[in-house]
Amino acid sequence: MEFLCYVASPRSPTQVVTRSIRWEKPAMGWKKLNTDGSVLGRLGQAGCGGVVRDDNGSWIAGFTRHIGSTNCFVAELWGLRDGLSLCLSLNIPCLVVELDAKAVVDALRNYNYDNTIISPIMDDCRKLLSCFQQIQIKHCYRQANRCADLLAKMGVEQEIDFLNFLNPPVDVLQILQDDRIGLHVNRTCHGPVSSL
Repeated sequence: MEFLCYVASPRSPTQVVTRSIRWEKPAMGWKKLNTDGSVLGRLGQAGCGGVVRDDNGSWIAGFTRHIGSTNCFVAELWGLRDGLSLCLSLNIPCLVVELDAKAVVDALRNYNYDNTIISPIMDDCRKLLSCFQQIQIKHCYRQANRCADLLAKMGVEQEIDFLNFLNPPVDVLQILQDDRIGLHVNRTCHGPVSSL
């Protein structure tokens, strides 16, 4: 659902689009993995987290990791690698993977992408992706990734390196419920006014 608003400016008119975003359940028989990375504070402390849900939106498993000092791109890759490893340990054959880091999704799809610093973790992610019978990897808006976002922030602050959750932590229960019932969250996007 989109609402269009035009903001008048003599130099550069822009179009403001408000999109109604929500987490989408996977197709019947599929599972969905949402992951995220987070970097907080002056020292760049990082964490990641993720959640696996079924086609009803029910929690299957989740995780958080404290990474230490790194950048957002690497934190996102850590989250993806941990999430894919978790899904393989659960013997999930058909998986939809969503993350809100478009740069990571684009890099994974580009096999010519080369970066010596992150190549080992990128190679791990690609190898893990190839282990599933059916796999889809997608970019989603931050508003559709709120549960993984909160788990990633929890990872930044935890003292233990890695936590695996068979049941959802209390902090994410409301977001899980919102996602299950299809609650929409608005996102405002800006762009040039198209000519009619």
